[in-house]
Amino acid sequence: MKKNILLIDSPIYPKNFDKYLSKISNGRIVIVKEDKKEIIKRLPNMNALINCPRRFFDTDILKKGKKLEWVHSGGAGIEEYLFKDFVNSNIKFTNGRIIQGTEIADHAIGLVLSISRNIYLYASNKEHKLKRPIELKDKICGIIGLGGIGLPLAERLKTFGMRVIGFSEELLPMVSFIDELYRGKNINDKIQMMDVVVCTAPLTKITKKILNKNLLKKMKNQSILINVSRGALIDNKALLDPKIHSKFLGIGLDVTDPDPLPKNHKLRKLKNIIITDHTSGLSDNNRLRSKELMIENIKRFCNNMSLLNVVDKHKGY
Repeated sequence: MKKNILLIDSPIYPKNFDKYLSKISNGRIVIVKEDKKEIIKRLPNMNALINCPRRFFDTDILKKGKKLEWVHSGGAGIEEYLFKDFVNSNIKFTNGRIIQGTEIADHAIGLVLSISRNIYLYASNKEHKLKRPIELKDKICGIIGLGGIGLPLAERLKTFGMRVIGFSEELLPMVSFIDELYRGKNINDKIQMMDVVVCTAPLTKITKKILNKNLLKKMKNQSILINVSRGALIDNKALLDPKIHSKFLGIGLDVTDPDPLPKNHKLRKLKNIIITDHTSGLSDNNRLRSKELMIENIKRFCNNMSLLNVVDKHKGY
């Protein structure tokens, strides 16, 4: 029996994409515009929903989609999808984690180097009292979250000669580019030794404000703080405290809380901060990887095979 799949239209799809999808065996794929009324209208007979915008995905969608077996989000961040009724349902959920790791790891490296070498200060075209740049060799970096972003980032940082310490709730392969591995509960004991801290973890109940005011106070003077995953991992209000933000050599935030960050927000006025407005997931290849994952999972779903990138809805990643 053919699977009915509702696919929300997107600029990442190539020309004649609908004709290509129609060739997938055991599947009937319907593409609709990004309109909630149209989505709800089409849902009752659908077995799968792909790339539904976060702002649309709610209890109304679930009530209409009684035959749903699978939901896919092209993005990596999924906390807005995880409301109680969906979490407790039997609907499988997949997302775009791992495939964005390359560009976000590159972005994190860019932020670290911009701060360590004073590049962002030169780029501002303003007069600054420049501190002597630092080398990354033999410095200690803590990476909070060793998933699709954290692992490629660790690999890159190791090539700079850094000592890499990772924090993860999962059991990971014993790779040569991570020197030490701990659980999140150990951050409190290790944070003082870090020259660089990078947040790459998903946002869950456990990781929300994992870097709170007390931990930020504990961080080493003239260290570097980077966040490229979710803004709420760091207590952004605490960063506004002069005693906290002034201790850092620099702060690099691709994500903030709130996100997007208002143009007149006080964080933007700090002299030692770089804010890149949630652009780390963009690259020349990220849309291609997203499309390939989606097509592969559609084929798997239509042939009753296991899906890639299945989310544990209770864990939140």
